[in-house]
Amino acid sequence: MCFKFLKRELRSLLGLSTLVIIGLRPFFDCHIKLTRIFSTLDSNKYIAMKKIFILLFALVPLLSFGQAEDEMRLIGNQIFSGKSPISVGIAKNLSMAKSPEAYLHFKKASQIRGWNVVWWIAGGYEVIAGGVSLGQGSPIAFLDVALGGVLIGITPSRENKRKFYVMQGVNTYNKSLKID
Repeated sequence: MCFKFLKRELRSLLGLSTLVIIGLRPFFDCHIKLTRIFSTLDSNKYIAMKKIFILLFALVPLLSFGQAEDEMRLIGNQIFSGKSPISVGIAKNLSMAKSPEAYLHFKKASQIRGWNVVWWIAGGYEVIAGGVSLGQGSPIAFLDVALGGVLIGITPSRENKRKFYVMQGVNTYNKSLKID
């Protein structure tokens, strides 16, 4: 009876076809079965179960809402949030809303790392290509090797600058947590 009424109402309101209505039947049957199960329970058990469900659904958001934000720590080259290690990109995303200044530090550190990878690859290619050219007797191949050496040689100082920006980002993020 209930299913026929719902089927007629859904078809008239939404213009659903019979196949869609038939596809919804297991959900209506499940609801009817659950209603029968709860109606056979003793009213005290039903009320107790209902209170437990309400309590659980009320406590879960409260427990997760009240958690304090974790400070970031820099140990060696690794950033930790709580007990788990995170990358500079994740630290950048975490700090985006909380501390825009820390976000800028992490963003700059990410950019430096990206360019360092480019310089490492280009420098390595130049050294290898220059070495092959030297082996073939090219008179200016030493310029390729020298250029590759310079490109690879500038990255350690840039990595130190990157570490500085990461440290500044961690310190700024932690200060913003203490202020709030």
